[in-house]
Amino acid sequence: MSPDGIREFDFPAGLMGRRVDAACQFAERTGMAAAIGTLADLPAIVRGEAGATVTGDVAAIEWH
Repeated sequence: MSPDGIREFDFPAGLMGRRVDAACQFAERTGMAAAIGTLADLPAIVRGEAGATVTGDVAAIEWH
């Protein structure tokens, strides 16, 4: 998903909101992808099978 696409959703100000904000800022500032997910899911996140990836390569949100 793009930073603009994920920001269309209302996330709680707590931990999830901070994770989403940090991922969006990272993607915007570096042009690289940022992943959000649990450490236990790391292998699946790297394969693109779990978690959420924030990147500037998409226009809004793409579901896989």
